[in-house]
Amino acid sequence: MHSNTGLLESSNIATKMWYDEIDNPGYDFENPGYYQNPGTGHMTAILWKATTELGCGISGRFVVCHYCNKTPNVIGGFEQNVLPKKVDGAPESNTDMSFLEILEQCSSRQFVKDGKCENCPTYERPSDDRKSCFKPECPPDKVNCTKGFCIKCPDGMIPTADQKYC
Repeated sequence: MHSNTGLLESSNIATKMWYDEIDNPGYDFENPGYYQNPGTGHMTAILWKATTELGCGISGRFVVCHYCNKTPNVIGGFEQNVLPKKVDGAPESNTDMSFLEILEQCSSRQFVKDGKCENCPTYERPSDDRKSCFKPECPPDKVNCTKGFCIKCPDGMIPTADQKYC
């Protein structure tokens, strides 16, 4: 799955755009299927119940995603994998939609905790799911900079024992 990013800053914003296909052009849960609902393939792919592992990243002007376990949008599988809307409009298979809406407001250095954006502590960075922070394990020749990424020491310098400084 991919999307031309234009001004998009993160794959989370692209995910929200893809999810919005539920209303525009709209998905008919009474008549499920790929050909029955043209223009909703991104939305059905991210909601596909059997797909539980997905990786996304930005490459140039595109958001590119790879489904790691079960392929979505399989003809004949829509009724079992794209579940009907709940009363509040969110599909039963996606309980994180409000999380994604909150995440849109966060910077790349923040994670979502208790429904709001929080800063990661010094030397940590957000986890891939953006629900916590972690301190990365750096190789012996690198240090953990204050933003939670491993960087190489300049030539002739070695990291301190705690890997915080060169």
